[in-house]
Amino acid sequence: MSDIGSNFILRKITHSDFSNVVDFYVQPIFNLSSFQCVGAEVLLRGMHRHNIIQPAKFLRQLEENGGIINVGKYIVRKAFEFLQLEVLPQKPDFFLSINLAPHQLNDETFSESIMALQAVFAIPAKSVIFEITQSAEEIAESGEKNIQQLQNAGFSFAWDDVGSIDDVQNKLAQSACDFIKLDRSCLKNGNNEKTPELIIEAHKNNASIIAEGVETMAQTSMLLKHNVELAQGFLFSRPLKKIDFVQSYIRT
Repeated sequence: MSDIGSNFILRKITHSDFSNVVDFYVQPIFNLSSFQCVGAEVLLRGMHRHNIIQPAKFLRQLEENGGIINVGKYIVRKAFEFLQLEVLPQKPDFFLSINLAPHQLNDETFSESIMALQAVFAIPAKSVIFEITQSAEEIAESGEKNIQQLQNAGFSFAWDDVGSIDDVQNKLAQSACDFIKLDRSCLKNGNNEKTPELIIEAHKNNASIIAEGVETMAQTSMLLKHNVELAQGFLFSRPLKKIDFVQSYIRT
């Protein structure tokens, strides 16, 4: 079913038909000091006959054929619309974190298209963090220019899946992002020394931390001890449908 579904999604996207084949869930992000939800990460999902198709089944092909650019624009538009209609009227300080592949960032028209969408939906730039995902493709000069233009406009950027000090140094050397997304592997047993060093290195480079995969109070205590304020994980919430997120964290 998953191969049939992913092939169906790819065919639809190739013809720029996104209706009923892609959508997003959200995973709440919490402030560790207050245990209050303050935002959420947008998680792309494929949809086929009411079944969820994980993006790993089709994202690589989209990067290879260039379809990721159109999918990315569609999801950003839907996320901005969600902010405008459902989130910010009730929670004006909330933010959404939206994943971007380097291929999207390297599109020369990217920053222009984002600022045009911002104008359409009238949302503050502070309400958006763009997460740069893992990819074999590196950030090109056009991507660096897009990041700088959007940061100057007030948007924030994060490097996703950072799991070592080398990762911190290499990624921040490519682009000085505002956040580091701490990979869930950093919270596994055996990383008690490495992870605090990684956090210190990020802070030295003026990058804040968002921790992924938090499952225990012991992990929360360690993160707070090292001045990490934002986190997501099953301790707080699994990924939710948008309507469930709104009911649980917005209309409260």
